[in-house]
Amino acid sequence: MPRQRDSFSWIRKRRCRSLRFLSIMSSPTLHIFLIGDTSRPEFREASTALEELAHVTRFVDVEPAITALEEGLLTAHGIVLAQAYPDQFSAAAIDRLRNLTPLARWIAILGSWCEGEPRSGHPLPGVVRMYWHQAAVRIRREFPRRFEVQGSAWLLPATATDEERLLASLESPLPQGKGLVAIWTQQPEMEALLSDVCRRGGYATAWLHPRQPAHVRGALAAIFDGASLDALGFEELKQLATDMAPAPVLALLDAPRIQEVRLARSLGVTMLAKPFRVDELLWLLPR
Repeated sequence: MPRQRDSFSWIRKRRCRSLRFLSIMSSPTLHIFLIGDTSRPEFREASTALEELAHVTRFVDVEPAITALEEGLLTAHGIVLAQAYPDQFSAAAIDRLRNLTPLARWIAILGSWCEGEPRSGHPLPGVVRMYWHQAAVRIRREFPRRFEVQGSAWLLPATATDEERLLASLESPLPQGKGLVAIWTQQPEMEALLSDVCRRGGYATAWLHPRQPAHVRGALAAIFDGASLDALGFEELKQLATDMAPAPVLALLDAPRIQEVRLARSLGVTMLAKPFRVDELLWLLPR
């Protein structure tokens, strides 16, 4: 009998923790700890996106966040690390912070210097990882989905892998819209791919080949398929933005740098990194 009572006690504790977790995640106001040097240009847009959707308290490092929790000054529903370089944060400090926030969701926004971390560094376990140029789009899309029947893949257990989160996201229906999307690309294979993606989202498409200039009227948006914004790429994107105005342009670039993002913004262009996710591209089109 004592063992049975112990078992029931364990079940009750587990159930209470589950109910507390559901209560936290159904709360209309999230309190997020944003830890790192958020003055760096690569983290500014993601920081803005977080503050649009949650109450954010910023800390330059992990230790001040630990102090705030230990002194009972604050509680956190989520921890967001703005990681500028591999192994920036002390593993021991991270463990202490985890122990103080057992139900918090962890997200790491990775700077340019972290692109090789999975190969040569020590990625933090139990963390949703994304690069700085992916963060703003994913934050704005995933945070509101907490309240949907088919919620965000970020709500999977902390032990879920990136592959499992991706598979979970595929279970949600693709965003749908209507209208014409112009596709600027030199590669027939890329035009076929992007046309297929757009049609799956309910859009019609028209191919704009750089060597065969054509004007499209009444387009909802245009997609620019490029590699980088060198001098030639910038001029091509600028010309497309001029030709398509007032329709917005979405630029697909390979592993963009902060300078390229700034150049795109100077033209009023939104940037999405390749390889891209189909659901994110379709979510962005009408926005």
